[in-house]
Amino acid sequence: MTQPNLNKRNTSLGSLFTIGLAAMLGFSCQQKPTDQANSGGTKPIDVANVLYVPTFKATPAEIDTLSKVFSIAVGDIASNLKPFKGGLLPDSQTCLYAGLDYYGPWARDGALSISNGMAMLAPAACHNTLISQLKRDKDGRLIFAGEYWDNLLQTRAHYDYYLATGDTSLVDEAMTASLNALADRERDEYNKRYGLFRGAAGFNDGISGYPDLYANTGTWIEGGEHWVSNIKKWPFEPSNADKKSKVGFGLPLMALSTNCVHYQAYQTLPLLATILGRKSDPTWATKAATLKDNINKQLWQPDRGTYLYFQDPNGPSAHQEGMGLALAISTGVASAEQAKQIMASAHQTNAGMPCLWPGFSRYDAFKPTKAQSSIKHYPRHAQTVWTMVQSLWAHAAAITNDSLRLHHEVTLQAEHAFRDRQFMEIYHPDNRLPYGGVQEDNDRKLVLWESTTRQTWGASGYLRNLLQDVLGLNLTDQGIVLKPNLSTQYPKAKLEGLLIRGCQYSFWYHGTGHIVKSILVDGKPLTLTGTPTIPFAKGSRCHVLVELQ
Repeated sequence: MTQPNLNKRNTSLGSLFTIGLAAMLGFSCQQKPTDQANSGGTKPIDVANVLYVPTFKATPAEIDTLSKVFSIAVGDIASNLKPFKGGLLPDSQTCLYAGLDYYGPWARDGALSISNGMAMLAPAACHNTLISQLKRDKDGRLIFAGEYWDNLLQTRAHYDYYLATGDTSLVDEAMTASLNALADRERDEYNKRYGLFRGAAGFNDGISGYPDLYANTGTWIEGGEHWVSNIKKWPFEPSNADKKSKVGFGLPLMALSTNCVHYQAYQTLPLLATILGRKSDPTWATKAATLKDNINKQLWQPDRGTYLYFQDPNGPSAHQEGMGLALAISTGVASAEQAKQIMASAHQTNAGMPCLWPGFSRYDAFKPTKAQSSIKHYPRHAQTVWTMVQSLWAHAAAITNDSLRLHHEVTLQAEHAFRDRQFMEIYHPDNRLPYGGVQEDNDRKLVLWESTTRQTWGASGYLRNLLQDVLGLNLTDQGIVLKPNLSTQYPKAKLEGLLIRGCQYSFWYHGTGHIVKSILVDGKPLTLTGTPTIPFAKGSRCHVLVELQ
């Protein structure tokens, strides 16, 4: 995101306590879990304003920062459940706002938060948010809202919402919008020479995340659609006419993250088709395999053990893209061996995984005020640590079974949020304090931007790392696949009241590490063959006791 914080609202520690306390008491007219979709996934959820709040505790209590930050994350999410009307929502209903300083849901933010597991806490808000990001184009076709290069994150978000709730009411719309989006991208943005999709990189709508070639975005026009700092202005600057793509939107670069998002969408289509009882189109698998091969052919750098940031007819970029590397691992674009090389070669900062590395020298011209001169300054979309990228990287570490990096990133997230009593948008890579980074304003002056407050995808990313990557609760259509990875610091952990498909689960863990010794489901032993899978419960409550070796 590039829009600066124009209406900053400070939240006191007292109000944070009020939010957290209300959440822990089950605020907002909480319904019975049995009112939700059953495990068969045929009943749409009641779209009332609901927040289901699980509790998490780990021992020993004196060092249990994880659970304290768990409550902070829930509090941030609670503060961002607000009424919104947009897209195909028929009226104003509770949605997931991007953050306290943003005016509504953002397509990529909402999609990532839902894939982070927010439908287990706020199913109604996730339901509404998905609808709010569906719209009709001028021809009446159903499409996704958001930036054209990453709005296909919503394809996976719809599937993850279904996994958490069992609600099938939006699957048909998700399939239709996904097919329309992919058809448009294949027609407008597919570069046949490289076999990759054009478009900006992931969440990098700010030009501080791009080389000098992309810095010339013209001048601000009063009433214009985009800030000067927005990469979407670049194709419309006349001096870029000879460098832009002659078809599509005009951005010629083909970014790692963007192509991983498209690959993931192709992968998800057969899953949606299965829910609908339809046959998969065999071309989906062919297109996915071809795209994966082209990503590795065009972007993989075997001598460096990592991927290029982007390929471009005007010249490639070898910068390290944090979101792209994480998605390459989590989507399976990278092989197991490539994933290990990426983990080993990635540059890390004192605050965690940076969004991009290194930065761009044009931002060295920034002249800080006396009050700003005590620290080194970095571009907003390069070298800084974004909470969302950090959580994606921790998730990638879990996939590669890199326990050290997983717990390192989770610990950093927890320390930042515990100190600030909230999840901020961006952190300084050196001193680890909230920091917005340097970027152009509408007068093309280099200014220090703000790190906005109570970011939903930061809070949800932490919860994903804790629930999915540390406690190992991976939702599939067959049940909960258990892949825990508990640090030796926490020999006991307890999660209670997690809502999955209409059932409130409690998970108790004894021991540490990732090897499961035994599982009791409501007192009955689960047969352990391969990776343990806990079938979805039929009732309204389920207790799971996990003993780790």
